[in-house]
Amino acid sequence: MTSAEDFAPSENLGRSVFSSRQAKRAIRGIVPFHVFLEKEGEPLISVDRLDKSKSQEALQIAQSIATSRDRTFYGWAAVTADVAASNGRRVTPSPQPGNPFHADIVLPAPAIEDRDEQKQHAQELATEAQWRGLDEVRQPDIR
Repeated sequence: MTSAEDFAPSENLGRSVFSSRQAKRAIRGIVPFHVFLEKEGEPLISVDRLDKSKSQEALQIAQSIATSRDRTFYGWAAVTADVAASNGRRVTPSPQPGNPFHADIVLPAPAIEDRDEQKQHAQELATEAQWRGLDEVRQPDIR
């Protein structure tokens, strides 16, 4: 569950996509569940609080992370905090060095131990996700 003072239900949380194959599918409107699938046994799904930063700032952070991993950043698969915190999941802010907008979607305990449950949670998130590609992000902020 989210905390009222931490997240608005409609706040957008973006899962960074560093795979061209996943990005191509997401552009066609099908976010693959693998976007939200962490390593087996990992209880946290790393996301960015997209509504807390300006698009250009979030983009610079994501591209910096991609560069440090020798990857390419393609965009985000975004879900609302309300969706992220459903079905026993919760969302917690977890600022990181270089990314003050970082948060985690925390899986319920049974999913941590059961890979099939992890996949089910990833599929639920992917089904609700909206693609935010670089073309959208590069538009000037209107705030």
